[in-house]
Amino acid sequence: MKKRIAVLLAVLLLLGLAACGSIEARDNFAPLDTGYYGREANYYETEAPAYDGSNDYSYDSSEGLYHSPGSSDGTEKGGEPAEAASGQKLIRKVRLTVETDDYSAFIEALNGKIFELGGYIEDIEANTSGSYPRATVVVRVPASQLSALTDGVSGLGNVTYKHESQQNVTLQYVDTESRIAALRTEQERLLSLLEGAENLSEVLEIEDRLSYVRYELESYERSLRALANQVDYATATIEVSQVRVFTPTEEVGYWERIREGLSDSVSGLWEFLTDLFSDFVISLPYLLLFLVLPVIVIVILVKRRIRKKKKAREAARQQPQEEPRQVSE
Repeated sequence: MKKRIAVLLAVLLLLGLAACGSIEARDNFAPLDTGYYGREANYYETEAPAYDGSNDYSYDSSEGLYHSPGSSDGTEKGGEPAEAASGQKLIRKVRLTVETDDYSAFIEALNGKIFELGGYIEDIEANTSGSYPRATVVVRVPASQLSALTDGVSGLGNVTYKHESQQNVTLQYVDTESRIAALRTEQERLLSLLEGAENLSEVLEIEDRLSYVRYELESYERSLRALANQVDYATATIEVSQVRVFTPTEEVGYWERIREGLSDSVSGLWEFLTDLFSDFVISLPYLLLFLVLPVIVIVILVKRRIRKKKKAREAARQQPQEEPRQVSE
């Protein structure tokens, strides 16, 4: 009986290796970021979709983007992501640098836009000290709403920089689903063997393998949830800063450039003078402490020295002068 159990375990191991060995590309991928934020969905309950590679994307190295067949910008008609039509799994990211003349109003409008699109703020780093606050906001929105978010941000401020990227993780996604299916099959067979085990050594041997399979299964399920979240929710990193004058985003003429440069110089000089005055007022207590106090000490020492000299002169006047001695003949 013990030999029969060992043979069955060996067969199960070979079946698991055969099911997973057909997709070895996973080892070439970078490890997933297992941090998971936002809404969690049970993405692995459905059967893994078949992937035949018939809808592969073409990669444009000049743009750093994947383009679907018949599309030049990675999107299908209607502005929806191309992966919705082709079944590809794409991680979409965008980085924006924005200028605004009212930081508080921009942040409030951005929050409203994110809520409207069904997204959320994953991280925000703000510096609101001084006259010109700035912040870096990391936003997660449904992938189908990423274009709407970028358009909305463009309407709220002056976008001076924009970079979009897409990563095709279809093979990694399908590979993870296949490994999960194989591990679940092995787990069911091990549970059946455990019910028919006749002695303690067989039970321990089966439970040892079952613990390993469950650990691997949970690890792959976490990775799949994290990967699915990155696919379903695009990431937008928005760097916003308040400025006095917007940076021109279009080419300007010669005289226009001179006029804008002169205006920037005058504005910069005025800003420098106002900042200098405010810094002077703010530093007055330190100036009083480190400048006025030494002057007071020096004045007191000088007065004491003058007083001592004056007393010395008065003492010299009060002393009787000796009469000159007469010389006898």
